[in-house]
Amino acid sequence: MVTESASPSCSVRSMSILLDPELQAWELCVPKGTRDDLIWKFHTYKVALYVLHLVREDVRRARVGAGWRTIADQLLRSVASISANIGEGYGRSRPLDRSRFYDMALGSLRESISWYEAARLHLPPAVVDARIDQYAELHRMLYGALRSLRHHPPGSRLF
Repeated sequence: MVTESASPSCSVRSMSILLDPELQAWELCVPKGTRDDLIWKFHTYKVALYVLHLVREDVRRARVGAGWRTIADQLLRSVASISANIGEGYGRSRPLDRSRFYDMALGSLRESISWYEAARLHLPPAVVDARIDQYAELHRMLYGALRSLRHHPPGSRLF
């Protein structure tokens, strides 16, 4: 799905990250060991790794200026924490334990949006807007995973 911003002064177009041809091309370059892991079938994790790939590219292409090193470091750390927490949670057999890590991933995701806002002086506005849209979609995916975990009885195991 491709949408256009409602603001007349902003003509940035965004599409679902799952339909993004760049995501599909990136998947082909992911090491086989990563793709063979069971977690690879969890689209939320795959998208979290993809946005980590995107942030590394954004940092590499940014206009370096005052304060950029701090922003770039925090941006990379917060984005890496999203997939790290999803991965950590996915390995937990109890829904409550898994939920705790997914909650932390949501916190890192929100933090990442703040750091992208801080990076507006160094990145093209269209890139920042596109990333925030992608993070909003990732947020919906992760929140959906959390909601599904709530349907499991307390103390139950997922595997």
